[in-house]
Amino acid sequence: MPARRLARALLLASLLGTALLGTALLGATAAKAQWSLEALFLQDVFFDDNVTFTDEDEESSLGLRTQPALRLTGETPNSLFTFDAEYTHNRFFSEESLDSNDQRGELDYQWQGARLGLGLNGEVVNNTTKDSELTDSGRISQSVRRISWFGAPSFSYITGPTSRLEGLASINRVTYGNDSFEDFTAYNGRFAYLRTLTPRDEVGIVFSVGHFDSEDTEDTEAENYVLSASWERTPNSRFAATIETGLRLTNSRFDDTDDNNNNRDNETDIGFNVRGEVDWSLNRGTINASILNAAEPSSTGALRQRSRLQSYLAYRLTQKLFASFTGAIEYSEEVDAANDDDDKRIFFSAQPSLRYNITETLQLSGSYRYRGQDRNNDDFTQSNAVFITLTFNSKPFAF
Repeated sequence: MPARRLARALLLASLLGTALLGTALLGATAAKAQWSLEALFLQDVFFDDNVTFTDEDEESSLGLRTQPALRLTGETPNSLFTFDAEYTHNRFFSEESLDSNDQRGELDYQWQGARLGLGLNGEVVNNTTKDSELTDSGRISQSVRRISWFGAPSFSYITGPTSRLEGLASINRVTYGNDSFEDFTAYNGRFAYLRTLTPRDEVGIVFSVGHFDSEDTEDTEAENYVLSASWERTPNSRFAATIETGLRLTNSRFDDTDDNNNNRDNETDIGFNVRGEVDWSLNRGTINASILNAAEPSSTGALRQRSRLQSYLAYRLTQKLFASFTGAIEYSEEVDAANDDDDKRIFFSAQPSLRYNITETLQLSGSYRYRGQDRNNDDFTQSNAVFITLTFNSKPFAF
């Protein structure tokens, strides 16, 4: 099938790119780079009045989150290498079934020549569905082990004084600890032609293709094809805005469980994709906002169409005291079940906080977080939580 050949081609391209870049470019960086090491330690004490985020049998709990982390950086005049590693221990005193020990490692490498640029990004995450499902299906009443592997080699090539090409291939393999969540593999490719119109404006044409393969009982497969136009506006060094929008065609195939002949059903869905972001630096703060409307992989065994708006605001009150606000609202549903009232989700969150810099490396913060959710047209679910956080950021150790 063309879809399976496409998936294998993207897989081979990603693995080959990973091997070549990892061997040649990282080796060159290791020999010539200026290296530095940073350490971070975070300790949370929190109280949540609905830790399982359910609309019945709500459980409140006092808890702790302990998170040590390291960042290794290597830099040369034309390359940058970073490796992040973190360990998180989550402790819930009244709901011990949610306790977890999670790990994350991420590698990112960027190399830029006179015209050709090459990149490599890889990430491994070993966490639980209590974290991952908050931005997926909303099923976070239980803590199920989740492992995610991600790899994405990329390139850019300057074709002229005002134009360049960009390309990327990625693989994401996700597995879960029980059958309530569906293992899946997602392959994606992206190719863009970008042209600078003025010193402040850049436009482009972007083509994306993806293959989603779920191991659910219906053996769901889906292909995504997206043709978009992009625009980036940077009027000055303190403000930048990007928008990318276009048409999406999704073809899904799955087993008809009501058909004794084991035939496969096909469904085609046409929609639109939007990705946008605004960054604005103020004299005493920053504003960031992003918007997304796209079909993305899900643990439900199908692609989900997500519409998401996120915002972050930070403001310096005094030399050492800072205020911030993080907010998000999302609506999602399965792409091949758009009229199924049992598969719609609305979620929103808001978290204001205050941070005090005790020293250059030690910070104390407090925050309040509100979450609300409506799944499957059931009763509304909400939770309230307060956090006190002590954070230590070491100064970089150069070697």
